Amino acid sequence: MANTAESIKENNTYYFVNRQFEDEFEEYISSLKRSFISLQERLQHEFKKQVFEELLKEDHGLKILLTSTGFSQEGLLRLITLSVESNDSNLNELMFKTEWCDDNFKVSSKKIESLVKKNKYFRKGIANVFFDAPKIPLIVNTLKDFEVRKLGIGKLKDIVTMSEETIDTMIRYREKGSYTARKENNAETAIEDVLKELDISWEHGDLPKLAENVPNKKRTMDFVIPNKQNPRLIIESSYVTTTASGMGDKAKTEIAVGRLIKEYYPSAKFVGFVDGIGWLVRDKDMERIVSAFDDVFTFSEVDMVKFKNLLKETLLND
Repeated sequence: MANTAESIKENNTYYFVNRQFEDEFEEYISSLKRSFISLQERLQHEFKKQVFEELLKEDHGLKILLTSTGFSQEGLLRLITLSVESNDSNLNELMFKTEWCDDNFKVSSKKIESLVKKNKYFRKGIANVFFDAPKIPLIVNTLKDFEVRKLGIGKLKDIVTMSEETIDTMIRYREKGSYTARKENNAETAIEDVLKELDISWEHGDLPKLAENVPNKKRTMDFVIPNKQNPRLIIESSYVTTTASGMGDKAKTEIAVGRLIKEYYPSAKFVGFVDGIGWLVRDKDMERIVSAFDDVFTFSEVDMVKFKNLLKETLLND
């Protein structure tokens, strides 16, 4: 029996948690904290620019330096671009430009990560930026005050007295974007895991008949099983932990797509995963999106068992 909106509410998992990923990411955070605290201990013993130059040779060294000041990697790349493109003698001297920059130099994250490990003058230049950038007129007159005020020796001295709790908070704030963007943090990986476990093939992308006949209404599908030419199951996943007016549009879209699937792929079943605390807040939109699907699940243990049974009944018992 297909799940109802009420059962979707009851089985809502609120937030998707991939325990293995969480454990691995926590170890990564811990490694950054250890590097940060090691820097702190060295600076407590002797506060000098050479400590930062040595830091930049280490794994995550540049990241630790950026984290300690709140200066972004993008901001650093643009500052290096300013040095490369300008002929400002003060900035060029500060960054030892002649020791690492040639006529073909292209600024990129990969290039910077390589140079900071291999070129001691580049490391010296980067350390100089964080110590003395506010003394360079071109930087002061070009960068926004908001960014300039993140640089200077005063900011670096704050590292010495930071508590471990503050260090932890700064690192987590810095890594939030990376954490959120990781594929392992996406609930769809749980669907992939089940399909792999049962050795079931799938594809992503547009359904050919929709692309051909209703190109303005076609939709890139999350999972088409076993393939887009002969789909048996078409799966869409919506895991929402925040609320927005666009959730109503999402529901309308899925209802429209469901009708098109019935028209152009009448033998296929349209399956939805609807979960996350955001849908509980927008319960009317949740009821509408649930109505779009032939069957609908959450990522709860009980629903994942039901999903496995659906796969077996539909695909493996022919």
